[in-house]
Amino acid sequence: MFSIKPKITALMLLVVSGFGPLDLFAQDDADANNNRLEEVVVTAQKREQGLSDVPISIQVLSEERLDDIGITSWEGLAQYIPGLQVAKGVQEQSVYMRGVGSGTNKGFEQSVSQFIDGMSVSRSQQYSVPLLDVQRIEVLKGSQGVLFGKNTIAGVINTISKSPVIGGELDAYISVESSEWNTTRSTMASNIPVNDNFAMRVAFSSDQSDGWVTNAYTSETEPQTTNEAMRLTFLYEMDDMEVNLKYFSSDSDRVGQHSQITDWGLVAAPPILGAAGKQVAIAVFTIANIAFPGIATNGVGQDFTTYQAMRKATPYANANGGSNDAENFVLNVKTSFNDHDVQWTSSKSEYEFTEGADADMSPLQFITVSGNENFEATTHELVITSPSSDTFEYIAGFYIEETEYSFQNDAFLDGTLGNAGLTNAVLTAALGVGGSLWNAQSGGAFNASVISSHHLHDLVTSSQSIFAEGTFYATDKLSLTAGVRWSEDEKQLMDTQTLTSDITGGNNRSDASLNPILRGIFFGALGRDTYAFPLQSMKEDHVTPSFKANYEHSDTTRLYVSWAEGYKSAGFDGSDNVKRIDYTTPDASSRFKSEEATTIEYGAKFDFPEQNLRANIAAFSTDYQNMQVSAFVGASFVVSNAGASTIEGIEGDFQWSPVDGLVVGGAFTSLDVTFDKFIAGCTVAQDVAYRAANRTVVSTPRGPQVVYGTCKQDLKGQTGVYAPDMSTSVYAEYVMAGTNDFNVVLGADVNKVGEFFSQNDLDPANLSPETTKVNLRVGIEATDEKWSLTVFGRNITNEVGKSWGVDLPLISGSHIQYLDPGKEVGVRFRVNF
Repeated sequence: MFSIKPKITALMLLVVSGFGPLDLFAQDDADANNNRLEEVVVTAQKREQGLSDVPISIQVLSEERLDDIGITSWEGLAQYIPGLQVAKGVQEQSVYMRGVGSGTNKGFEQSVSQFIDGMSVSRSQQYSVPLLDVQRIEVLKGSQGVLFGKNTIAGVINTISKSPVIGGELDAYISVESSEWNTTRSTMASNIPVNDNFAMRVAFSSDQSDGWVTNAYTSETEPQTTNEAMRLTFLYEMDDMEVNLKYFSSDSDRVGQHSQITDWGLVAAPPILGAAGKQVAIAVFTIANIAFPGIATNGVGQDFTTYQAMRKATPYANANGGSNDAENFVLNVKTSFNDHDVQWTSSKSEYEFTEGADADMSPLQFITVSGNENFEATTHELVITSPSSDTFEYIAGFYIEETEYSFQNDAFLDGTLGNAGLTNAVLTAALGVGGSLWNAQSGGAFNASVISSHHLHDLVTSSQSIFAEGTFYATDKLSLTAGVRWSEDEKQLMDTQTLTSDITGGNNRSDASLNPILRGIFFGALGRDTYAFPLQSMKEDHVTPSFKANYEHSDTTRLYVSWAEGYKSAGFDGSDNVKRIDYTTPDASSRFKSEEATTIEYGAKFDFPEQNLRANIAAFSTDYQNMQVSAFVGASFVVSNAGASTIEGIEGDFQWSPVDGLVVGGAFTSLDVTFDKFIAGCTVAQDVAYRAANRTVVSTPRGPQVVYGTCKQDLKGQTGVYAPDMSTSVYAEYVMAGTNDFNVVLGADVNKVGEFFSQNDLDPANLSPETTKVNLRVGIEATDEKWSLTVFGRNITNEVGKSWGVDLPLISGSHIQYLDPGKEVGVRFRVNF
């Protein structure tokens, strides 16, 4: 681990050494060039400011840049934002910034909050909606607890969509794109001025793709996706008031998963595995190799998840894939009172999400999970901003949020493995008891085919906060800003889980059974039990302060230092493995505490308009406490506040236009995440060794049983997840004058991400390799900007990262990974009216 002090020293030396030459260069060439870079205006501090005036490490993607790269998803966009990771897992999205994020537990809120036109986005599923008609994206890094509130300890993504323009003429555009994997995307938008006070804007997008991973079981490609989105915006202006109403709706459907078996094997001899899992694991592995002999010889590097057969055996489950139907309203009202700007924002957002997954990830018809989520949130915020002053300015406001989040998670375990005859024969030969896995495991006492668990989680959250931030201009060069926010969160939860089977009444949730053998099988294999907890409540309040000093060294150079605290809400375990004391009493471990983070940042911002150059650089250190961790331990997820870490790094970005028509830019993040304390779950190899050395035989009503303790490892001094040492994104675009009718446009991007772990046990099998993805574009555009035609190649180096990985349930030694897309070549045509 390295200290931030050498980094800060190096940063300051770099800055100081550059002052004289850069300022002199600026003076000598003051009239040599025209300004070719447009001014960047952001709302990162709840008011419009120039980018160089904001004492925050912030990366901005403009409308032009977003159109250039042609990315419509957050997973794709994150490649262009060093330090940000967005990865799809089973039923959840993992969102990390600077190595801070939330794992795959439905009880976790996000460490990186997104605000869309002032509307808070707090659930990971909201990161799966398409990007549409965006004016700019501001990525604020580090704790932002004062102005943006809870769940911003890693940063904030501030997304601003386009609004209508009042006056002028009707205009519109249509863009159509076609590329590999039978992918088509179309987008259209139109600005509709109605009169001198009122205008509308409508935007629509549609895309579909057959996916980039071939399924060896079905011979189809996946994930097959269809997305449609629409945004309507209404803008009304009068003398002292502006009213902006936006409606957004999207429908997304997916069939399959972009997963792949990367390791296939059973690493433990039979006596080493646990009593409950031994028979299941060996039988599953044996039957898989018999039924699908190719999996052992050429299965590694292929996907075997099942579709129709899985659905037929478990008709209550969702099909393998998912859908997300979302919509929201955002109302912004701006006015003034006594020279103060007043802004009121109200929003209502909701989504319905369903997903089915082949959770054993093998060609067997074994474990199916099925989820249904419903989310609804209403927010209100009032912000009052003082008039501009050369002595003191302030901003103050309050925020109210009400959310209801509910889900039903079902798991179906088919004890016939989709092949009753083969399963019966293997079990009879190996154990002397045939039928299903569950009949063999119970010694012939429970001949069920399908058993299932049903988890119903209904959470209501109320949040309120007040905040204020003031800026004192100590001199004409030095300003000091201090702020504080008080927040209160209250949560109430109803939580139940039932177990069912086809021989105790059926596999609907209403067919609940307390059969002791059924409970024993579920608890032994997946760590699940039945319960019906009464209403649970928790309440917490936090005070999050911040301080910034901003020094204008010259007309071109600003220095700043900031210190900020933030928190992420406490909550209830949202996994299907909630620990209980008895049927109506949850264990204390079913709750987790709030996370806290304190970030110190030193930065410099340069803006040389005569040289058409702007750049930013920052060094940061974050003290990250009470980390909320969801660890996968063989067949289940266990949640806890598992540790603390120190996060240090340097990041920067630049944009430069050295000659007419050429723009070069880029960004980087150098990151060092080190656990100060972290007791984590074990890797498979560690767990095997532990079980070999720790086994106790105990007497139970079902006879003698082998019991093992829980294998844990101390990861103090090790790195975190989604924390590559270095990530960079650089680009260049050159518009070359052609004839009088059209220009030639050339573009290139290089996005490089170092290796990173995607699971907290730091198993090397779940290590994503370093990738360097190169994107190229060549096109022609009309000089009057009426049309453009672009041929593009994305990831032409065909380097495939592993966005998320996990052990195969119950088959210790086997792993799957979710894969990034490979090379994609296509063409895009756009017409402007």
